[in-house]
Amino acid sequence: MIPIHVAPEQRAAVASLFIHHPRLERAYTLVASASAPVKVTPYGIELALDWSATPAPVLLPPLAVTEANLLGVAAFCQGEYELAVNYFNEHPASQGPVELAFYLTRQQTLPARWLADFAAGAQRHAADYYRLHNLAVAYHLGYAGYLVPLAQTKAIYALAYELAPTPDHQAFTARWLAQLLADSGQYPQAQDYLERSLAKQPSVAGQMALKSGQAYLLIKRAAAEPNPAYWPQAQMLVAQLLAYHEPQPQGTVQCLAQAADLAEHTSDVASALKYWEQALGRLPDSAPSARLAYLWLRRANALHQSAQSGHTGHWPLAAEAYRTTLHYSADQPSLRRYVLGQLLVAYLRTPAPATGLRAEILGYAKEHYQAASTPAARQRAEYLLKQLPGSEQIVNFIP
Repeated sequence: MIPIHVAPEQRAAVASLFIHHPRLERAYTLVASASAPVKVTPYGIELALDWSATPAPVLLPPLAVTEANLLGVAAFCQGEYELAVNYFNEHPASQGPVELAFYLTRQQTLPARWLADFAAGAQRHAADYYRLHNLAVAYHLGYAGYLVPLAQTKAIYALAYELAPTPDHQAFTARWLAQLLADSGQYPQAQDYLERSLAKQPSVAGQMALKSGQAYLLIKRAAAEPNPAYWPQAQMLVAQLLAYHEPQPQGTVQCLAQAADLAEHTSDVASALKYWEQALGRLPDSAPSARLAYLWLRRANALHQSAQSGHTGHWPLAAEAYRTTLHYSADQPSLRRYVLGQLLVAYLRTPAPATGLRAEILGYAKEHYQAASTPAARQRAEYLLKQLPGSEQIVNFIP
Protein backbone atom coordinates (compact mmCIF):
# COMPACT_ATOMS: atom_id res chain seq x y z
CA MET A 1 0.00 0.00 0.00
CA ILE A 2 1.06 3.56 -0.66
CA PRO A 3 1.71 5.85 2.33
CA ILE A 4 -0.51 8.95 2.28
CA HIS A 5 -0.39 11.97 4.59
CA VAL A 6 -3.56 14.01 5.09
CA ALA A 7 -3.52 17.59 6.39
CA PRO A 8 -5.75 18.10 9.48
CA GLU A 9 -8.28 20.26 7.62
CA GLN A 10 -8.74 17.54 4.97
CA ARG A 11 -9.09 14.54 7.25
CA ALA A 12 -12.88 14.53 7.49
CA ALA A 13 -13.32 14.64 3.71
CA VAL A 14 -10.73 11.93 3.10
CA ALA A 15 -12.13 9.73 5.90
CA SER A 16 -15.56 9.94 4.27
CA LEU A 17 -14.09 8.85 0.91
CA PHE A 18 -12.28 5.93 2.54
CA ILE A 19 -15.47 4.79 4.31
CA HIS A 20 -17.57 4.83 1.14
CA HIS A 21 -14.91 3.47 -1.23
CA PRO A 22 -13.13 0.35 0.08
CA ARG A 23 -10.73 0.38 -2.89
CA LEU A 24 -9.02 3.39 -1.35
CA GLU A 25 -8.38 1.50 1.88
CA ARG A 26 -6.73 -1.25 -0.16
CA ALA A 27 -4.58 1.27 -2.06
CA TYR A 28 -3.36 3.55 0.75
CA THR A 29 -2.17 3.51 4.31
CA LEU A 30 -2.52 6.71 6.36
CA VAL A 31 0.74 7.95 7.91
CA ALA A 32 1.70 10.88 10.12
CA SER A 33 4.86 11.74 8.20
CA ALA A 34 4.54 14.75 5.91
CA SER A 35 7.28 13.20 3.72
CA ALA A 36 4.86 10.54 2.42
CA PRO A 37 4.88 10.07 -1.38
CA VAL A 38 1.25 11.20 -1.58
CA LYS A 39 -0.19 14.11 0.40
CA VAL A 40 -3.65 15.65 0.66
CA THR A 41 -3.31 19.37 1.39
CA PRO A 42 -5.71 22.33 1.19
CA TYR A 43 -4.56 22.61 -2.46
CA GLY A 44 -5.57 19.05 -3.33
CA ILE A 45 -3.72 15.76 -3.91
CA GLU A 46 0.01 16.31 -4.32
CA LEU A 47 2.75 13.83 -5.18
CA ALA A 48 6.16 14.15 -3.60
CA LEU A 49 8.92 14.66 -6.12
CA ASP A 50 10.43 11.33 -7.11
CA TRP A 51 14.12 12.15 -7.35
CA SER A 52 14.90 8.67 -8.67
CA ALA A 53 12.29 8.88 -11.45
CA THR A 54 14.42 7.45 -14.21
CA PRO A 55 13.66 7.08 -17.09
CA ALA A 56 10.44 9.08 -16.66
CA PRO A 57 10.85 12.29 -14.58
CA VAL A 58 7.21 13.23 -15.24
CA LEU A 59 5.18 15.43 -12.89
CA LEU A 60 1.46 15.29 -12.10
CA PRO A 61 -0.19 18.61 -11.21
CA PRO A 62 -2.14 18.96 -7.93
CA LEU A 63 -5.53 17.24 -8.22
CA ALA A 64 -8.93 17.69 -6.66
CA VAL A 65 -9.68 15.28 -3.81
CA THR A 66 -11.95 12.66 -5.39
CA GLU A 67 -12.08 8.88 -5.32
CA ALA A 68 -11.12 8.64 -9.02
CA ASN A 69 -8.13 10.96 -8.62
CA LEU A 70 -6.86 9.14 -5.53
CA LEU A 71 -7.11 5.81 -7.34
CA GLY A 72 -5.44 7.33 -10.41
CA VAL A 73 -2.54 8.59 -8.33
CA ALA A 74 -2.18 5.17 -6.69
CA ALA A 75 -2.07 3.50 -10.12
CA PHE A 76 0.48 6.06 -11.35
CA CYS A 77 2.74 5.48 -8.33
CA GLN A 78 2.64 1.73 -8.96
CA GLY A 79 3.47 2.09 -12.67
CA GLU A 80 -0.01 0.96 -13.79
CA TYR A 81 -0.26 3.77 -16.32
CA GLU A 82 -3.13 2.46 -18.46
CA LEU A 83 -5.27 2.06 -15.35
CA ALA A 84 -4.31 5.57 -14.20
CA VAL A 85 -5.42 7.07 -17.53
CA ASN A 86 -8.86 5.51 -17.06
CA TYR A 87 -9.20 6.93 -13.56
CA PHE A 88 -8.22 10.41 -14.78
CA ASN A 89 -11.09 10.60 -17.28
CA GLU A 90 -12.44 13.66 -15.48
CA HIS A 91 -9.00 15.32 -15.38
CA PRO A 92 -7.55 15.26 -18.93
CA ALA A 93 -4.59 17.44 -17.88
CA SER A 94 -3.27 14.44 -15.93
CA GLN A 95 -3.80 11.90 -18.69
CA GLY A 96 -1.05 13.34 -20.90
CA PRO A 97 1.72 13.08 -18.26
CA VAL A 98 0.64 9.52 -17.42
CA GLU A 99 0.76 8.54 -21.10
CA LEU A 100 4.20 10.18 -21.39
CA ALA A 101 5.45 8.10 -18.45
CA PHE A 102 4.06 5.00 -20.18
CA TYR A 103 5.97 5.73 -23.41
CA LEU A 104 9.22 6.68 -21.65
CA THR A 105 9.37 3.67 -19.31
CA ARG A 106 8.83 1.36 -22.29
CA GLN A 107 11.17 3.34 -24.57
CA GLN A 108 8.43 3.56 -27.17
CA THR A 109 8.22 6.15 -29.93
CA LEU A 110 5.94 9.06 -29.03
CA PRO A 111 3.07 9.04 -31.56
CA ALA A 112 3.26 12.18 -33.71
CA ARG A 113 -0.40 13.08 -33.21
CA TRP A 114 -0.16 12.51 -29.47
CA LEU A 115 2.98 14.67 -29.19
CA ALA A 116 1.40 17.48 -31.25
CA ASP A 117 -1.64 17.51 -28.94
CA PHE A 118 0.60 17.37 -25.87
CA ALA A 119 2.63 20.35 -27.12
CA ALA A 120 -0.53 22.28 -28.04
CA GLY A 121 -1.84 21.83 -24.50
CA ALA A 122 1.38 23.28 -23.07
CA GLN A 123 1.22 26.22 -25.50
CA ARG A 124 -2.35 27.01 -24.43
CA HIS A 125 -1.19 27.10 -20.80
CA ALA A 126 2.13 28.86 -21.25
CA ALA A 127 2.41 29.73 -17.54
CA ASP A 128 1.78 26.17 -16.31
CA TYR A 129 4.99 24.84 -14.79
CA TYR A 130 3.88 21.21 -14.85
CA ARG A 131 2.89 21.23 -18.53
CA LEU A 132 6.12 22.95 -19.58
CA HIS A 133 8.35 20.65 -17.54
CA ASN A 134 6.64 17.57 -18.97
CA LEU A 135 6.84 18.88 -22.54
CA ALA A 136 10.57 19.53 -22.13
CA VAL A 137 10.98 15.98 -20.80
CA ALA A 138 9.03 14.62 -23.79
CA TYR A 139 11.30 16.47 -26.23
CA HIS A 140 14.45 15.61 -24.27
CA LEU A 141 13.97 11.96 -23.32
CA GLY A 142 11.24 10.77 -25.66
CA TYR A 143 11.92 9.41 -29.12
CA ALA A 144 9.61 11.40 -31.37
CA GLY A 145 10.68 9.94 -34.70
CA TYR A 146 12.25 13.28 -35.63
CA LEU A 147 14.79 15.60 -34.08
CA VAL A 148 13.41 18.34 -31.83
CA PRO A 149 15.83 21.30 -31.99
CA LEU A 150 18.03 21.46 -28.91
CA ALA A 151 17.40 25.20 -28.54
CA GLN A 152 13.63 24.59 -28.39
CA THR A 153 13.89 21.94 -25.68
CA LYS A 154 16.34 24.07 -23.72
CA ALA A 155 14.03 27.11 -23.92
CA ILE A 156 11.03 25.13 -22.62
CA TYR A 157 13.08 23.71 -19.73
CA ALA A 158 14.35 27.21 -18.92
CA LEU A 159 10.83 28.65 -18.85
CA ALA A 160 9.61 25.83 -16.62
CA TYR A 161 12.61 26.43 -14.36
CA GLU A 162 11.63 30.07 -13.88
CA LEU A 163 7.98 29.15 -13.21
CA ALA A 164 8.74 26.40 -10.69
CA PRO A 165 6.55 26.87 -7.57
CA THR A 166 9.20 25.82 -5.00
CA PRO A 167 13.00 25.50 -4.78
CA ASP A 168 12.56 21.72 -4.90
CA HIS A 169 10.58 21.88 -8.14
CA GLN A 170 13.23 24.21 -9.54
CA ALA A 171 15.94 21.73 -8.54
CA PHE A 172 13.99 18.86 -10.14
CA THR A 173 13.77 20.66 -13.48
CA ALA A 174 17.35 21.95 -13.24
CA ARG A 175 18.67 18.40 -12.82
CA TRP A 176 17.27 17.37 -16.21
CA LEU A 177 18.01 20.66 -17.94
CA ALA A 178 21.63 20.33 -16.79
CA GLN A 179 21.79 16.80 -18.20
CA LEU A 180 20.53 18.07 -21.56
CA LEU A 181 23.18 20.80 -21.55
CA ALA A 182 25.95 18.44 -20.43
CA ASP A 183 25.07 15.94 -23.15
CA SER A 184 25.33 18.72 -25.75
CA GLY A 185 28.69 19.98 -24.45
CA GLN A 186 27.31 23.19 -22.88
CA TYR A 187 29.15 22.56 -19.63
CA PRO A 188 29.30 26.10 -18.16
CA GLN A 189 25.55 26.61 -18.63
CA ALA A 190 24.80 23.25 -17.03
CA GLN A 191 26.99 24.12 -14.06
CA ASP A 192 25.31 27.52 -13.75
CA TYR A 193 21.81 26.02 -13.44
CA LEU A 194 22.99 23.49 -10.87
CA GLU A 195 24.77 26.11 -8.75
CA ARG A 196 21.86 28.57 -8.95
CA SER A 197 19.49 25.86 -7.80
CA LEU A 198 21.72 24.85 -4.89
CA ALA A 199 21.84 28.50 -3.82
CA LYS A 200 18.02 28.46 -3.46
CA GLN A 201 18.48 25.94 -0.59
CA PRO A 202 16.15 23.13 -1.64
CA SER A 203 15.53 20.12 0.61
CA VAL A 204 18.36 17.71 1.34
CA ALA A 205 16.91 15.34 -1.29
CA GLY A 206 16.92 18.22 -3.78
CA GLN A 207 20.50 19.09 -2.93
CA MET A 208 21.56 15.48 -3.49
CA ALA A 209 19.79 15.38 -6.84
CA LEU A 210 21.67 18.50 -7.89
CA LYS A 211 24.96 16.98 -6.71
CA SER A 212 24.10 13.93 -8.78
CA GLY A 213 23.74 16.33 -11.72
CA GLN A 214 27.13 17.83 -10.90
CA ALA A 215 28.72 14.38 -10.84
CA TYR A 216 27.14 13.57 -14.20
CA LEU A 217 28.43 16.85 -15.59
CA LEU A 218 31.96 16.26 -14.30
CA ILE A 219 32.09 12.74 -15.75
CA LYS A 220 31.00 14.08 -19.13
CA ARG A 221 33.38 17.02 -18.95
CA ALA A 222 36.35 14.93 -17.85
CA ALA A 223 35.88 12.66 -20.86
CA ALA A 224 35.88 15.66 -23.21
CA GLU A 225 38.38 18.09 -21.66
CA PRO A 226 41.96 17.41 -20.46
CA ASN A 227 41.53 18.69 -16.89
CA PRO A 228 42.83 16.25 -14.23
CA ALA A 229 40.81 18.00 -11.51
CA TYR A 230 37.46 16.74 -12.82
CA TRP A 231 37.90 13.06 -11.90
CA PRO A 232 38.69 13.63 -8.17
CA GLN A 233 35.77 16.07 -7.92
CA ALA A 234 33.41 13.55 -9.49
CA GLN A 235 34.69 10.76 -7.22
CA MET A 236 34.11 12.92 -4.13
CA LEU A 237 30.55 13.72 -5.18
CA VAL A 238 29.73 10.08 -5.96
CA ALA A 239 31.09 9.04 -2.55
CA GLN A 240 28.82 11.63 -0.86
CA LEU A 241 25.83 10.41 -2.85
CA LEU A 242 26.45 6.75 -2.02
CA ALA A 243 26.70 7.56 1.70
CA TYR A 244 23.45 9.58 1.60
CA HIS A 245 21.45 7.05 -0.40
CA GLU A 246 22.66 3.90 1.36
CA PRO A 247 19.33 3.35 3.24
CA GLN A 248 17.28 4.15 0.10
CA PRO A 249 17.39 1.34 -2.51
CA GLN A 250 16.14 3.38 -5.47
CA GLY A 251 18.46 6.32 -4.85
CA THR A 252 21.38 3.97 -4.26
CA VAL A 253 20.78 2.29 -7.63
CA GLN A 254 21.14 5.62 -9.38
CA CYS A 255 24.33 6.46 -7.47
CA LEU A 256 25.84 3.03 -8.07
CA ALA A 257 25.17 3.51 -11.79
CA GLN A 258 27.06 6.81 -11.62
CA ALA A 259 29.90 5.14 -9.73
CA ALA A 260 30.05 2.45 -12.41
CA ASP A 261 30.10 5.10 -15.14
CA LEU A 262 32.95 6.85 -13.37
CA ALA A 263 34.90 3.59 -13.04
CA GLU A 264 34.42 2.77 -16.73
CA HIS A 265 35.63 6.21 -17.78
CA THR A 266 38.78 5.69 -15.71
CA SER A 267 39.27 2.17 -17.21
CA ASP A 268 38.62 0.53 -13.83
CA VAL A 269 36.51 -2.30 -15.24
CA ALA A 270 36.69 -4.41 -12.06
CA SER A 271 35.12 -1.62 -9.99
CA ALA A 272 32.54 -0.95 -12.68
CA LEU A 273 31.47 -4.61 -12.60
CA LYS A 274 31.20 -4.47 -8.81
CA TYR A 275 28.99 -1.37 -8.95
CA TRP A 276 26.71 -2.78 -11.70
CA GLU A 277 26.33 -5.97 -9.67
CA GLN A 278 25.41 -3.97 -6.55
CA ALA A 279 22.95 -1.81 -8.50
CA LEU A 280 21.16 -4.89 -9.84
CA GLY A 281 21.08 -6.35 -6.35
CA ARG A 282 19.31 -3.25 -5.08
CA LEU A 283 16.71 -3.08 -7.86
CA PRO A 284 13.61 -5.24 -7.21
CA ASP A 285 12.26 -7.58 -9.89
CA SER A 286 9.09 -5.45 -9.87
CA ALA A 287 11.04 -2.46 -11.24
CA PRO A 288 10.14 -1.24 -14.76
CA SER A 289 11.47 -3.62 -17.39
CA ALA A 290 13.23 -0.77 -19.22
CA ARG A 291 15.23 0.03 -16.08
CA LEU A 292 16.18 -3.61 -15.53
CA ALA A 293 17.13 -3.99 -19.19
CA TYR A 294 19.36 -0.91 -18.99
CA LEU A 295 21.26 -2.11 -15.92
CA TRP A 296 21.69 -5.66 -17.25
CA LEU A 297 22.92 -4.28 -20.56
CA ARG A 298 25.47 -2.04 -18.85
CA ARG A 299 26.74 -5.00 -16.81
CA ALA A 300 26.88 -7.16 -19.94
CA ASN A 301 28.85 -4.50 -21.83
CA ALA A 302 31.30 -4.15 -18.94
CA LEU A 303 31.86 -7.92 -18.94
CA HIS A 304 32.24 -7.81 -22.73
CA GLN A 305 34.88 -5.08 -22.40
CA SER A 306 36.69 -7.05 -19.69
CA ALA A 307 36.69 -10.20 -21.85
CA GLN A 308 38.09 -8.27 -24.80
CA SER A 309 40.88 -7.00 -22.53
CA GLY A 310 42.04 -10.55 -21.84
CA HIS A 311 39.74 -11.87 -19.10
CA THR A 312 38.30 -14.56 -21.37
CA GLY A 313 36.44 -16.16 -18.47
CA HIS A 314 34.03 -13.24 -18.69
CA TRP A 315 32.71 -14.25 -22.13
CA PRO A 316 30.14 -16.72 -20.76
CA LEU A 317 29.14 -14.21 -18.06
CA ALA A 318 28.66 -11.55 -20.74
CA ALA A 319 26.55 -13.94 -22.80
CA GLU A 320 24.39 -14.75 -19.77
CA ALA A 321 23.95 -11.05 -18.97
CA TYR A 322 22.89 -10.36 -22.57
CA ARG A 323 20.38 -13.21 -22.34
CA THR A 324 18.92 -11.64 -19.21
CA THR A 325 18.76 -8.26 -20.96
CA LEU A 326 16.70 -9.87 -23.72
CA HIS A 327 14.27 -11.12 -21.08
CA TYR A 328 13.53 -7.51 -20.07
CA SER A 329 13.60 -5.94 -23.56
CA ALA A 330 10.69 -7.66 -25.31
CA ASP A 331 9.02 -4.29 -26.02
CA GLN A 332 12.22 -2.44 -27.06
CA PRO A 333 12.96 -3.61 -30.63
CA SER A 334 15.94 -1.34 -31.35
CA LEU A 335 17.65 -2.27 -28.08
CA ARG A 336 16.86 -5.91 -28.69
CA ARG A 337 18.54 -5.88 -32.13
CA TYR A 338 21.74 -4.55 -30.56
CA VAL A 339 21.69 -7.04 -27.69
CA LEU A 340 21.12 -9.99 -30.02
CA GLY A 341 24.28 -9.13 -31.95
CA GLN A 342 26.31 -8.73 -28.75
CA LEU A 343 24.99 -12.01 -27.37
CA LEU A 344 26.04 -13.92 -30.48
CA VAL A 345 29.56 -12.45 -30.37
CA ALA A 346 29.94 -13.33 -26.68
CA TYR A 347 28.61 -16.85 -27.21
CA LEU A 348 30.88 -17.50 -30.17
CA ARG A 349 33.93 -16.36 -28.20
CA THR A 350 33.05 -18.45 -25.15
CA PRO A 351 35.47 -21.38 -24.79
CA ALA A 352 33.44 -24.61 -24.83
CA PRO A 353 29.97 -22.97 -24.68
CA ALA A 354 27.17 -24.95 -23.05
CA THR A 355 25.61 -27.26 -25.63
CA GLY A 356 22.27 -27.06 -23.82
CA LEU A 357 21.91 -23.47 -25.00
CA ARG A 358 22.54 -24.27 -28.66
CA ALA A 359 18.88 -24.37 -29.75
CA GLU A 360 18.10 -21.16 -27.86
CA ILE A 361 21.11 -19.34 -29.34
CA LEU A 362 20.17 -20.49 -32.84
CA GLY A 363 16.72 -19.04 -32.26
CA TYR A 364 18.25 -15.73 -31.20
CA ALA A 365 20.52 -15.79 -34.27
CA LYS A 366 17.53 -16.29 -36.54
CA GLU A 367 15.69 -13.41 -34.82
CA HIS A 368 18.78 -11.23 -35.20
CA TYR A 369 18.96 -11.99 -38.92
CA GLN A 370 15.26 -11.31 -39.49
CA ALA A 371 15.42 -8.03 -37.50
CA ALA A 372 18.35 -6.62 -39.51
CA SER A 373 17.22 -3.30 -40.96
CA THR A 374 20.01 -2.61 -43.50
CA PRO A 375 21.93 -4.75 -46.01
CA ALA A 376 25.12 -4.35 -43.98
CA ALA A 377 23.38 -5.40 -40.76
CA ARG A 378 21.81 -8.36 -42.56
CA GLN A 379 25.19 -9.44 -43.92
CA ARG A 380 26.76 -9.28 -40.45
CA ALA A 381 23.81 -11.16 -38.92
CA GLU A 382 24.12 -13.89 -41.57
CA TYR A 383 27.86 -14.17 -40.90
CA LEU A 384 27.27 -14.61 -37.15
CA LEU A 385 24.51 -17.12 -37.77
CA LYS A 386 26.70 -19.27 -40.02
CA GLN A 387 29.39 -19.48 -37.31
CA LEU A 388 27.02 -21.38 -35.01
CA PRO A 389 27.02 -25.17 -34.96
CA GLY A 390 23.78 -26.44 -36.46
CA SER A 391 23.05 -23.26 -38.38
CA GLU A 392 23.11 -25.14 -41.68
CA GLN A 393 19.80 -26.68 -40.68
CA ILE A 394 18.00 -23.34 -40.71
CA VAL A 395 20.05 -20.81 -42.65
CA ASN A 396 18.67 -21.86 -46.06
CA PHE A 397 15.08 -21.59 -44.84
CA ILE A 398 15.17 -18.04 -43.47
CA PRO A 399 12.94 -15.75 -45.57
